[in-house]
Amino acid sequence: MHGAAQGRARANRIFYLSIPPSIFTDVAACASEAASSASGWNRVIVEKPFGRDLASFQELSAELSKSLTEDQMFRIDHYLGKELIENLTARAPGAPARALQGVCKRCA
Repeated sequence: MHGAAQGRARANRIFYLSIPPSIFTDVAACASEAASSASGWNRVIVEKPFGRDLASFQELSAELSKSLTEDQMFRIDHYLGKELIENLTARAPGAPARALQGVCKRCA
């Protein structure tokens, strides 16, 4: 993902992936390619469980590292993330779904 561009307002982006591990890498690659900010930082929060065992964790991490740097990836426990998403959804109902639809259209 790109760093800050000169002369433009910063547009920081956070992508919260509460999705099955089988599609983590495709969604992260799509978000990186089609929706990352060229003028700010980009972060991807991946909700655990992150793989079934050490080998699948390492495989997922290797695949994600093709699209993201380690400092752009955050792994969070499902129960900690649940409250965060509920708060975001309560403030802007439908916003997460609209954002995901826009990303998916650009990747198709």
